[in-house]
Amino acid sequence: DIASPSRLRLALVQIDDVQSLARGQGSQAESLLYFAIANIGQELLHKHGSCEAADMKSGHLVFIVGGESRDLAMLADRFRELQHTILQYYRVTFTVTLSDPFEDYREITAHYNLAVRHANYRMVFGKGAVLEPERVRSCEANDTFRIPQELERRLTEGLKSGDLEETEQAIRSWRELIGGFSFENMYSALLHLAVTLSNTLGEMNHHNLNPVSVNVQAINRRILEKETLDEIETVLLEVVREVFEQRRNGREDKNRLLADTVKEIIDKHFADPDLNVQRIADMLKMSSVYIGQVFKAQEGTTVVDQINATRLARARTYLEQQELTVAEIMEKVGFGNESYFYRLFKRRYGTTPKEYRLKSAIEKSI
Repeated sequence: DIASPSRLRLALVQIDDVQSLARGQGSQAESLLYFAIANIGQELLHKHGSCEAADMKSGHLVFIVGGESRDLAMLADRFRELQHTILQYYRVTFTVTLSDPFEDYREITAHYNLAVRHANYRMVFGKGAVLEPERVRSCEANDTFRIPQELERRLTEGLKSGDLEETEQAIRSWRELIGGFSFENMYSALLHLAVTLSNTLGEMNHHNLNPVSVNVQAINRRILEKETLDEIETVLLEVVREVFEQRRNGREDKNRLLADTVKEIIDKHFADPDLNVQRIADMLKMSSVYIGQVFKAQEGTTVVDQINATRLARARTYLEQQELTVAEIMEKVGFGNESYFYRLFKRRYGTTPKEYRLKSAIEKSI
């Protein structure tokens, strides 16, 4: 249907989310949709000139359109109309890559090959885009390859230091930067990002008692399955958030274990009058300040208060069940100062040790 000679323009169509489409509607869905797009597209484009469509059986469809310069200049608008129609009827989107206008049909192959290349920039401009040649020229002309060391350092230090906000911002900055790269360099930068992430997590796990469990191969596979940088950014943000969540849970598990260990030591050594935070820290070969902070965060009370509470509870039991004197009980539970013992006991139970014993004896005899 193409008049020759005439001015021509080529459009390459790619259905978005083909893998999801196949999972949801079966392996034949892609071919049927390309058939529908070809038919509806030719009917629409025939209103403004000549048109032929061909399913290349390579994951895309090609339209060759002939007509006046003005009509070819408006081709992007025609395809946006086609996109809208297909979305209404089939609930799918597709991306269009347009060639520059050309005069000779013998240039079709060259423009087709260039359109196949430019179609890769869906990665940058997103699904449902109409890619005019001028939109991708700046990326094609960009020969930048390396990621600045400062940006790489921000990512690794953010991960290691546990700064989620800094790590997320580094990933977003990375994505913004490589969005201006040429297609080949963009993929190289993405692979470099995946390697950097893998190496950093490996280094963190090597020095961490609670290693994070991240399947790097699965991450790479998820990245390669995505069609846009926005989707890849989302995957990477999900990964780092999972890492930080695991680290947070790991710290909480470790802190819970430490608090329980401190309570076990107190239960076992409460009778030692020299038992205090420093003594416990020496047993565990850890900082007394750190132990105090973790215990307070986990239990809502200080180590000293826990020691006193344990001693007072045991003293109350002795007062109820044994014929020891108050002084003997005080010494038996680790208190070395009588007035301090009396003051703490009354504050906790509302009565002195002697009054408590008397009241307990009366209650038993009733």
